[in-house]
Amino acid sequence: MASRCRRQSSPAAGSSITSAPSVATITFSNSIGDVGNSVTVTAPNGDRVDDGSLQIADTQILVGLKPLNIGGEYAVEYEVVTSEGETLIGQYK
Repeated sequence: MASRCRRQSSPAAGSSITSAPSVATITFSNSIGDVGNSVTVTAPNGDRVDDGSLQIADTQILVGLKPLNIGGEYAVEYEVVTSEGETLIGQYK
């Protein structure tokens, strides 16, 4: 059965930004559970730039970012478990 959960992000997937954020936020249409979640952010040179901190606020998961000093395309990968027990896996740039 296909997932009906939808995702939005800030900064938005595929967007160009002029100032570096200190956090990346992913918002889902379903509530996020308290365990089993991971989000990684990778710089264009392959270095991991998330600081490993995750905060969950109902349908949002926030990951802290280290200072972003390299211009280019950053990759976000996530694996989150909804409060209904569904595992959502995805990525975006």
